[in-house]
Amino acid sequence: TDEFLKKTILNGRPGRAMVAWKGQLKDAEIEDIIAFLRTWQKVPSIPLDPNPVWGDPAAGQELFAGICTACHGKKGEGTDFGPALNNQGFLDAASDDFILQSVKRGRQGTVMRSFLQGDNDAMVELEPYQLNNIVAYIRTWDKNAASRLESWLMEGTKKK
Repeated sequence: TDEFLKKTILNGRPGRAMVAWKGQLKDAEIEDIIAFLRTWQKVPSIPLDPNPVWGDPAAGQELFAGICTACHGKKGEGTDFGPALNNQGFLDAASDDFILQSVKRGRQGTVMRSFLQGDNDAMVELEPYQLNNIVAYIRTWDKNAASRLESWLMEGTKKK
């Protein structure tokens, strides 16, 4: 989403090459960068569900250890093949559904392929609940997960 790109530009990715530009770029400059990045986009964006993904983090940890560590590192720290997922800048910018869709569909133009059961291009075919478990495990690294969940719950009660 444009919001994901904006958060990434503003906050960077701590411990990685992507520096934070907060306080250095004006909103209009960030919008121009996002518009430029969108010129590279070959397919339309998919709408993302703003709701949390529910899963079993312990089961997700087992799956992550068996499938994801070669590219993302044992603790999600990233490698030469895949980005850090255990990175607060990423976790602050990425919604649960963004992470889920990345695992489910893969990331076009990268080595990250689909893991969705029934996808002929899938590296390993996983059931939807297993994908949710991986997301739940990744979210355990998020220092702000509790406050994010609290905000989501508060929004839900306001709508009733």
